Amino acid sequence: MADDSPDVGSLMAELQTLRAELAALKSQQVLKTFFHPNQPTMAVNDDGRSDPDQSLAAILQESEEQFLSLVDNAPVLICIAGLDKGCLYFNQSWLDFTGRTLQQEQGNGWTEGIHPEDFDHCLQTYVKAFDARQPYTMEYRLRNRQGEYHWLLENGVPRFAPDGKFLGYMGYCIDINDRQEARRVLEASEEKYRTLVESLNTIVGRWSPAGTITFANQYAQDFFGFSAEEMVGKSVFETIVPLVSSSGRDLEAYIADIIQNPEKYQSTENENIKKNGDRAWIAWTNKPIFDKEGNLIEFVTSGIDITDRKLAEDQLRQRETELIETQKLAKLGRWKFDLRSGKINWSEEIFQMFGRDPQQGAPSYQELEQLIHPDDRQRYGEIVEYVLQTGQTQESAYRFCRTDGSQGWIWAKTEALFNLTGEVIGLQGVAMDITKQKEAEIALQNSESRFRKVFESDIVGIMFASLSGEVAEANNCLLNMLGYSRKELEAGLIRWDALTPAEHRAKDMEAVENLQKYGLTKPWEKEYYHKDGHTVPVLVGAAPFEGNTDLTICVVVDIKQQKQALRQRERVEAELEKLNVELEQRVMERTQALAKSEEKLYQVNEQLQERLEELKRRNQEMELLSTLNEYLQSCVVVEDACASVAALAKPLFPDVAGAIFIFDSTANYFELAKTWGAFPCSQPVFNSVDCWALRRGQVHWVGQDQHDLFCNHLDDQYSTQESLCIPLVAQGETLGLLNLCSQRAGTINLEQQQLAKTIAEQVSLAIANIKLRERLENQSIRDPLTGLFNRRYLEQFFLQEIGRARRYNYSIGVIMGDIDHFKQFNDQLGHDAGDHVLKVIGRILQSNIRGSDIACRYGGEEMTIVLPQTSMEDTLVKAESLRQAIATMAVDYKGRQLGTLTVSLGVACYPDHGQTMANIIQAADRALYQAKDAGRNRVIMAD
Repeated sequence: MADDSPDVGSLMAELQTLRAELAALKSQQVLKTFFHPNQPTMAVNDDGRSDPDQSLAAILQESEEQFLSLVDNAPVLICIAGLDKGCLYFNQSWLDFTGRTLQQEQGNGWTEGIHPEDFDHCLQTYVKAFDARQPYTMEYRLRNRQGEYHWLLENGVPRFAPDGKFLGYMGYCIDINDRQEARRVLEASEEKYRTLVESLNTIVGRWSPAGTITFANQYAQDFFGFSAEEMVGKSVFETIVPLVSSSGRDLEAYIADIIQNPEKYQSTENENIKKNGDRAWIAWTNKPIFDKEGNLIEFVTSGIDITDRKLAEDQLRQRETELIETQKLAKLGRWKFDLRSGKINWSEEIFQMFGRDPQQGAPSYQELEQLIHPDDRQRYGEIVEYVLQTGQTQESAYRFCRTDGSQGWIWAKTEALFNLTGEVIGLQGVAMDITKQKEAEIALQNSESRFRKVFESDIVGIMFASLSGEVAEANNCLLNMLGYSRKELEAGLIRWDALTPAEHRAKDMEAVENLQKYGLTKPWEKEYYHKDGHTVPVLVGAAPFEGNTDLTICVVVDIKQQKQALRQRERVEAELEKLNVELEQRVMERTQALAKSEEKLYQVNEQLQERLEELKRRNQEMELLSTLNEYLQSCVVVEDACASVAALAKPLFPDVAGAIFIFDSTANYFELAKTWGAFPCSQPVFNSVDCWALRRGQVHWVGQDQHDLFCNHLDDQYSTQESLCIPLVAQGETLGLLNLCSQRAGTINLEQQQLAKTIAEQVSLAIANIKLRERLENQSIRDPLTGLFNRRYLEQFFLQEIGRARRYNYSIGVIMGDIDHFKQFNDQLGHDAGDHVLKVIGRILQSNIRGSDIACRYGGEEMTIVLPQTSMEDTLVKAESLRQAIATMAVDYKGRQLGTLTVSLGVACYPDHGQTMANIIQAADRALYQAKDAGRNRVIMAD
């Protein structure tokens, strides 16, 4: 309670400061340092000299008057005690309250007004704090001038002189009688309400529009298996409502619809869940609570378990609102208004009340008016105007707006300031923040209003009855339940004992005894007679009123349909039990069969998955093989085919090194054409005897346990674990070798081996096609007997070279040759010998010309040699060297020496002997015949 008046404490501290300053001013030593040059001048004697004593007296008098004015006008009771613990001063507010004089109150006289029950407590608190020189706070009742006792809140603080000497105590009191009365009424109302709710054998709770549980009575806690801590503050979906019902209903959307349309769902039935996981059906009665603006505040709900009672008809709906704990904090500050300047001065407390920064200064009068609530602004202005006109002090309470936009209540005492002529020159006064007190008053009114709403609602029957049987009051729900009217109630025609059948009176008496002995009783089931004579089964809960043990509040719930539902439920449960046994047996059989089917299905699914993965892999391989085949068919030389295989084989054989070797038939060895992978696994050149696959004419694979069968062409410096050699064979001809190696065992599996065989077949066919294309091309441009180029190729080559010679300005040498006496070889030795001579001559020509030169069989035994970029002189030299090479060569045919061969040669040159091939060939041919005519075996240059 001491914290209820922090600003009053600040005022008392300020009063003590003023007292201390007065004591200091009385010391001459302090006076010497107190005044400053800008302070008012001291009083002046008749002789013109300043009089310090008179100035000091004037200051003391003014300070004393300010102190007394502030204390007497404070809206609190103030007393001051001396060293003897007796009180020596009481302010005017105290004397006005008690109606006694200062002399009557001084000393311990004021204790005569303390309520006898509070005297010892006050004395002990005061003496204990006095001896310890500590502040104290206490509440007690004090008799006022009308002889009534009012509750006061007193705060006391020790007083000390500037030198630290203890002077006594100063106490200030606030009248809190209204607060205590409001608290008593609130507590009584709360107790009635809580007793009513806790006495119900029904689920009662409150929850916010956000779905948070704010209250659950003991029955609800016991029913759902949660404690209050486990329910309050938790979402309904975390506790008692599943997100989805057993039937698949979306309860989260259902609850959201209730919140959006509360009037539509005042009676509901839905599935709930207990802490142990059991599901329960509850018939809910939902009562939405709205504020004055029509906004939904919360739901008050009551529920009946219709899992055991089946299809509940009457639904309980209760609403318990939050108890508003009122805290009344008195905030007191002083203010002054100068009428002439229009300036307002505020103490720090008033700045705090309005939430205004003191650095901004106090507002102007016009700004202050804007801070007053619009509904109170006119009344505030009228009060100010009245004080200015009459000079009479006024008290008022009004609403104000803080800087942050919030509103509060303020109590103010306004008095006029007069000058020496009695003219009003301004206003001054004190103010206190009474927001908490006003809020407590509003809360009390709202609490009574809410309780009245619950009583007048049609959720359950409620009556106020005596233990002897009288019914003092009842709501419409109970009257309708029993068939009586309110006039019959007011006439005293309704007694609960008379309406009770004889067989239920024992339970009633037991409940009455419990209420009288213990002040509580458990809810019990009984029956009442309806006005028409039939009985109504009900559930009754009762609780006594505080201060009146004979009067109780009773809650009556009609459970007729619950009883019917219970009997129906028992019959249905018996049938369900029988059906459940049969269903369990069928489910067990079906489950076993389903388990077997699922196991088979799982195995099939695994097989299908493996097959699918294999098909995907095979599909990728087929796509790559198709791409490889396209590339192989586009290759025109063996080197391109090998490069295509090396590029496309990497994704087909991961973690595998590979190589392709091509067989050179002329040298009888295999030479490396292309490799791929991380390491070379074979030597670049080897013979067929170095490879088991070539020796055996079939695929040769070696695993990690057969290293002795590795081929000799494998490189020993690499730790090869597996090797695969596949001969490249087409139409019975070995064209090369495909070799794969791996440094990790198990990499070249059967699938990889089969894939490698497929690639080897494609590569073999591609290489065979390329070689066949090369042979066909050679046959089309070469003479089959001599191996020299034929006349068609000569024409094609000569035309291209003439074009280059013209572009780059160089010469072309041409040699025409004819074998001397060639007809004699044919006539004497036969055509075979003649053919042999032509072959020998062809080999001599091919071996004695440059790579850029060509030798052609022009016709019969005539030969033509074309020498690009060769002058006439060099052409003659080359012709002579050819003649000598042929003349010095011995020709052997079938073991018989054919004798010496000679040739006659004619030489011509481009552009010396013509611009076209025909011209140059004709010139060389004429020179050839000149050589023949000149005796053969010689070289003649064309003219």
